[in-house]
Amino acid sequence: MGTEMSADYSDDKVAAALLNGGRPYADKLTYGLGLPPDTKVVPLWQVAELTAFAVHPDKTAPAWERCKNKHTQWFRSDIKLGGVRVLDPDTGLPYWPSDLLSLSNDDLDSALVLVDDFASFAKSIGIDVWFQSSAARSPTGTQQGHKDSPNTDCQPSAQPKSKAPATFVDSLNKLIAEIDLRAQKSGRQFDKSAMPGRKVDFQELANNWDSDLKYAERTFSDYLKGVCQFTRGARESDFYRQLFPECFK
Repeated sequence: MGTEMSADYSDDKVAAALLNGGRPYADKLTYGLGLPPDTKVVPLWQVAELTAFAVHPDKTAPAWERCKNKHTQWFRSDIKLGGVRVLDPDTGLPYWPSDLLSLSNDDLDSALVLVDDFASFAKSIGIDVWFQSSAARSPTGTQQGHKDSPNTDCQPSAQPKSKAPATFVDSLNKLIAEIDLRAQKSGRQFDKSAMPGRKVDFQELANNWDSDLKYAERTFSDYLKGVCQFTRGARESDFYRQLFPECFK
């Protein structure tokens, strides 16, 4: 990624503008942000970090956290106003507005946004987004280097990938097989590509079933990718409690 600082840039000026609650760079493209050429989606939790790095390449700068928090507020506001298409990370399909209201903060953070919507948001706060396959440039079109590029760990990937440990995947597959077996015996329908209930309902069972499955909610959700999927807008369910009463004593 590359950044371009305007001549009148200063931490004090930025901090003052942020505290006023406005979008201080919306009148012109002051900063630049380069993305990998194959970027199609951006994890929602990463949006504000990317835009904050475009403004403050140094994460240790006092204004960086304030900038990130304010960008998060602005982006969440755009989502509520319907200006951003939020995608289910499991299916790649857009959430319905009513579904978004039922998502936990962790589920919302793990959702995806199309790179076009991300670029539109960035432009609204004065950040010009381009793809690194083209010549790196500043918002004025001049060549620029990447001396101040932030950590590449913050670059979005084209396709979300699960980084689940082998022990987690093995335990998860065994649990799903046991759910399938118990569902068949009790005459219930079960499909791992359309898991019943919410992820938090399933995680409650997983936590009590095997210690290898105990992770924070967001991490657990990410680790499910490629193994099982939940339907959009699913409601709370006692499906797992009925099949595994011994895990909920």
